[in-house]
Amino acid sequence: AGCASARGLGGECDRAGSTQTSSAMTSRALAMALAAVSILARGAGVDAAPGDVTATDANTTVTRPNFSVVGRLFVHGPSGNVAVGDISTYNDTSGSPAQKLEVDGSAMIRGDVVFHNSNGESSIVVLDSNANALTVKDAGASPITYWKINSDSQRLETHAPIHILDTRIEAKDNDANGLQFTAEAGNPMVTLDTTDSAENVKVAYPINARDATDSCATSVDGTCSALASVVTTGGLTVGKKTFMTGTVRVADTTDVSVTNSETDVDGSVRLAGGLAVEKSAAIKAKLSVLSATNGDASGIGAALYVKGGYHAGGDTYVGGGSMIELAGKSAKVGKSVNVTDSSSAPATVATLRLRPGGVARLAVDVSCEWTGRAPATVSAEFSVHHNSGAAPEPDAGTTPPRTGMVRATQRVGTASDDGYFEFVVAPDDAGGVGAEKDFAVKVFTADAGSGNAPALATALVVARVTGDFVSLT
Repeated sequence: AGCASARGLGGECDRAGSTQTSSAMTSRALAMALAAVSILARGAGVDAAPGDVTATDANTTVTRPNFSVVGRLFVHGPSGNVAVGDISTYNDTSGSPAQKLEVDGSAMIRGDVVFHNSNGESSIVVLDSNANALTVKDAGASPITYWKINSDSQRLETHAPIHILDTRIEAKDNDANGLQFTAEAGNPMVTLDTTDSAENVKVAYPINARDATDSCATSVDGTCSALASVVTTGGLTVGKKTFMTGTVRVADTTDVSVTNSETDVDGSVRLAGGLAVEKSAAIKAKLSVLSATNGDASGIGAALYVKGGYHAGGDTYVGGGSMIELAGKSAKVGKSVNVTDSSSAPATVATLRLRPGGVARLAVDVSCEWTGRAPATVSAEFSVHHNSGAAPEPDAGTTPPRTGMVRATQRVGTASDDGYFEFVVAPDDAGGVGAEKDFAVKVFTADAGSGNAPALATALVVARVTGDFVSLT
């Protein structure tokens, strides 16, 4: 004790630090020599006793003894495993370290911990099925936990914000579920699909963008800024209803186009379904309605339905077979009808609907080509009464039939032709003679015996009505 060094067999450092040459020195040297001889005498393959100091040669056949330093550091001789802990835990009989280094308690390392995988493995192994298998926290007075390995739930738990300085998180490549953000196992909210050439982001729940940046905050008619609540440089597909509380402006200037015989359309905005507008709509250019649906008495089923009035500031052309004006007072219908010479099945040229007690004046003009392509026309005026089946209501079953005709003017073929048009007015009493009903005005071609009445002719019909009526078709 107190010696700085040993100076070989020729001298020894005493407590005062001086070199001795007395007999004590000789005795000391002899004891050391005997100890060396004793060590060498044990030879290879013989277990050394606990507490012995063994030779430091590389002979692997020598079983090293256990060694304890002041009951706090224990070295397991056979395995070479080292433990830092009390002798009551690590000793010859009741316990030895299972790993190269075991520390029973906290450890402070002032330098780096380097994992060298020269043996082919570098791992941090934690306890299995343990909710606190490994915890990383600071040494403050109120320690903050940053992350934890929960081997019971098989999760890495983050208890503090993640500050990413590398600016990227790399998902698994070429995988439909390359990266998932889930509310729980099996319930993905956001999935990064990294499938090659089909990469996309799948969101299974609503996205609530609460930013209120207006996409056209600088000018309504100017170039919209890229600073908006939601910005997409590519297309946008919406599978269900979309509700917007602000205005929608499409900057694309593609004009509407109609292709494939009016079966396909395209433009700046294209809707596969209907368009509902709750307030006014202004269209600066043309409006084309391509539906060929005819109108009916309700009006709603027509290609274009206007519940209120409309104003046409320019010339208006009606190219269909008829034009119907509803709500009584007056109406006009124009159509093409195939007229025959059958008195038993005359062609209907106009249908007037009246309420009980209703009266209307109906004028009908019919024109077609007679036999030999000669022109034929008739202008007839009817006073139609709904009198619940009683006169003067028209009746095709009386002799002669009551038609309600007031006057008629005909010009048929040439001066020598004996042809003429014959009218029949038939009420539809299927719902009852006193119910609101239709009066069908019918016509057929005839002659006085010459046989020149056309068996079939395409006639242009124009019908006008005024009075108290329901509809004219």
